[in-house]
Amino acid sequence: MDSAAIIARLTERVPDLRRIGVAADLAAVVDGKLPDQTGPSAFIVGLGARGARPDSAAGVFTQEITETISVILTVRSIDNRAGDKAVDEVEALKAAIRTAIAGWAPEGAYDLYALSREAVTGFKPGFLSYALEFTATDLLRITE
Repeated sequence: MDSAAIIARLTERVPDLRRIGVAADLAAVVDGKLPDQTGPSAFIVGLGARGARPDSAAGVFTQEITETISVILTVRSIDNRAGDKAVDEVEALKAAIRTAIAGWAPEGAYDLYALSREAVTGFKPGFLSYALEFTATDLLRITE
């Protein structure tokens, strides 16, 4: 996962995001350790990878690996404790994130990202989090 490239892509394509970070930044937001947490933010989290059936021929080992990342969108609205404004805001932001990441690959990547799943991951008065998961295939190639 190229976090820097994904962050750059979201910064360019989704200007309404107030903060874009990685998993450690998300933990600080959830714990309330970052000041001024209002507004929409996105956090890139690597969820893991799954290997396909390997192939070995003529001293070359190859295996496709499908990597999954999540873009966790958070919206905190102190002035709207019911959360209904956050839900409306998320609709536009998740469409923008989909468009920014699906069908795109960081430079030098083997495959394009594709949307695989979306879900609300947290909700409480004044706070909503929503995960957009994307997968991309890479090729492991080992020569002996």
